[in-house]
Amino acid sequence: MSAGKLTWGRRDWLGLMVLFLSSIAADVIGALLAVKGILPMGLSLALAPASAGYVVVAVCSFMLMVLSTLFSVQMMAFVQSQTPGELVGKVISCLLALSMCAQPIGQAMYGVLFEQCPAWLVVCGASGVSALVALASRAAFRSLR
Repeated sequence: MSAGKLTWGRRDWLGLMVLFLSSIAADVIGALLAVKGILPMGLSLALAPASAGYVVVAVCSFMLMVLSTLFSVQMMAFVQSQTPGELVGKVISCLLALSMCAQPIGQAMYGVLFEQCPAWLVVCGASGVSALVALASRAAFRSLR
């Protein structure tokens, strides 16, 4: 791929295919999987005894972190393959800076929500927001094809 012109080769299409397969946010089924990973945590906080709820939260958190790692690795590879060589470092540093700046905002929001609402309601709400983000990002991911 040349620095000034974006062209798609076989390797790019294969990388994009792997991206879509490993991303849970790229499809409606992926959105349902995201909800199925977060929703049980909220329901276990509301309905299950504390010991069972702890196990459900731990297992679901592990599953979501594995899927998040797969998505992050594939997105970084995609960004590197589509960015001109002289700009790769700048683009990735901007993406990481935006991500790191957004984390405290999310933590502050969760702090306020956990003080004002029951924990199970906050987690179930996060599940719904996660599904909406996954469905909304579906269009963006499809435009990359």
